[in-house]
Amino acid sequence: MEPSDQKDKPVLDSVVELEEDALKEYLDDQTAVVLDTREKTVFEKGFIVGSVFLAFPSPNFDKFGVQILKNFKSIIIVDDKTKFPAITEDLIKKELGSKIKGYFHYDSERLAGLKLPVKAVGSTDVKELAEILKKDKDSVVLDVRNPNELETEGRVKDVLNIPLGELVERVSEVPKEKNVFMHCARGVRVITAHSILTRAKYDNISSLICTFQQIKDSGVEIIKN
Repeated sequence: MEPSDQKDKPVLDSVVELEEDALKEYLDDQTAVVLDTREKTVFEKGFIVGSVFLAFPSPNFDKFGVQILKNFKSIIIVDDKTKFPAITEDLIKKELGSKIKGYFHYDSERLAGLKLPVKAVGSTDVKELAEILKKDKDSVVLDVRNPNELETEGRVKDVLNIPLGELVERVSEVPKEKNVFMHCARGVRVITAHSILTRAKYDNISSLICTFQQIKDSGVEIIKN
């Protein structure tokens, strides 16, 4: 470790394993983020309401981690405790290590016994999207891809585009009173978007866990720039 990195290196002995009551305090703190780094398929089946998903290791953790986590003063890591040192080391390299305040060991057995609210990621079958949008004219389609992806691949008509890395800062642009159907390019970023909106207490949200090609094939109106 270079001397310049020492200021950002947490003392691992002081980064404690949290119990459920302490985790709840961080979930209630809007300046803190409970970061769930488990695998996507595991997170989808059940996650602590208020936590934010970024699987580790993954390309999305590298691409969007700093953009998302810079918005918070404190980070609590949720995963198997054996992964904590590697996640910590990675966050130190990203100059985020000093924000780590603790970790919460989390597996399917512990999930079943939690008192904190836990839910699965709500999803909509992409084959039903076109019909839903015809019937619900006020619903919103949230696209969390980057603008250049929309220019290249096209976009759903009247879509609301907020790139994933900007969603924490711009979440208020998503209307709470409407049904929101969100998607990305391959059904991965959308899970993180779902967790961010859930953290912001959005209820009427559903994820399209599919590719954008499947969305185009579903019959919805696509606009090409």
